[in-house]
Amino acid sequence: MLLSDFGVLRSGENRALEIAPVNLFVAGLPGVAFAMPIRHDISTAVINLLMAAQCFYLALRIRRLPSRSVGSVYWYAGYLIIGGGSVLATIYHAIDLPLWLFRLIYVGIIALAGTLFLAVAFDTLPARTAARLKPALIGLAVLLLVAVQLEPDRLPLVAGILGFTVLVGIVGYILRWRDGTLPGAGWMAGGMILTLTGIVLMVLGVGFNFIWALDHNGVYHVFQMTGLLLFYLGLQLRPAYDAAARGSPFSSMLPAATSTSRSLSR
Repeated sequence: MLLSDFGVLRSGENRALEIAPVNLFVAGLPGVAFAMPIRHDISTAVINLLMAAQCFYLALRIRRLPSRSVGSVYWYAGYLIIGGGSVLATIYHAIDLPLWLFRLIYVGIIALAGTLFLAVAFDTLPARTAARLKPALIGLAVLLLVAVQLEPDRLPLVAGILGFTVLVGIVGYILRWRDGTLPGAGWMAGGMILTLTGIVLMVLGVGFNFIWALDHNGVYHVFQMTGLLLFYLGLQLRPAYDAAARGSPFSSMLPAATSTSRSLSR
């Protein structure tokens, strides 16, 4: 969900003072020196690095949870995608890498949106309905990836894609929380609400000074990181075992359910 990082691509003039590069000459071979452009966007780089660490740590924790629901498996994949994208964004904000390399994150953003939608579908819909939707969602993700590459002003489109996905998640998890059919649904809904709030504040360009100056990128990531924690709190409350998870393409990422997990599900 590294949505705010696309602001660099959309509005270079608005961020010109913030990320103006300076040349740092580093000694190489004898008699040789090379210049490494360093960005001044250090605060966003630090936050992205912290989010990468958070995602990989929580992904490891999710991997050790007894739950084997299909939704949990897609959430596990989502944390890995966010962690990898955060590493790439950290490098981009700290070092002036080629723009084409940073644009690889578009693939991760669309993959995340698709994975998140599948997680929400399998969490909040009947299993057969969610399984029938999966091919259509994958096809839609491919079309959106093409659209994002062709659209010059990408931020509104990407914001709309993620915002719609999160909004669907809010509605779905609130309904599951009200009928009591999904343990932890309240935490999931809370995480979705925080994530959507961060997206809105980022698009509006809201920033503030607290401990250090946070621009709209930093504000979005703070809300996003808090939401990721709430998602984990919801995931750890799920039942021990769901045999349907064995049909997920990511099921091999998780260790096999123990006999204890199976007995708890009966």
